[in-house]
Amino acid sequence: MMTTAISTICGTYVGFCGKRKVRLQIRHSEAEQQDSVYHFRFVELESENAYVTTSPFDDQLLRTFSDLVLSREDDGVEQVTLTTLHRHPWDVNYLSGEEITSGARNGVFLRRVPD
Repeated sequence: MMTTAISTICGTYVGFCGKRKVRLQIRHSEAEQQDSVYHFRFVELESENAYVTTSPFDDQLLRTFSDLVLSREDDGVEQVTLTTLHRHPWDVNYLSGEEITSGARNGVFLRRVPD
């Protein structure tokens, strides 16, 4: 069962990564046979390219995720790196940070939307 702290970061967010409109989904899973992990799915909405990764659960990650390398869902070769992703303590419905794609750095700003 999800705790309140975990559920505050999990959800669906939309916004911008540079000039691209994007959606980020963060899920949490915990199974008896596996460690507790976060699942990330990052989608560029115009091209519909999707990138995925997982990250081990860590209480410290509830505020900031660092160096998340997401691989393209269909080929696993092309990557997007979220160098930082911060949850805003004054309003947990917002995330911001920075990402790198093909060597270019872009700001990231996301707002939670209903699933």
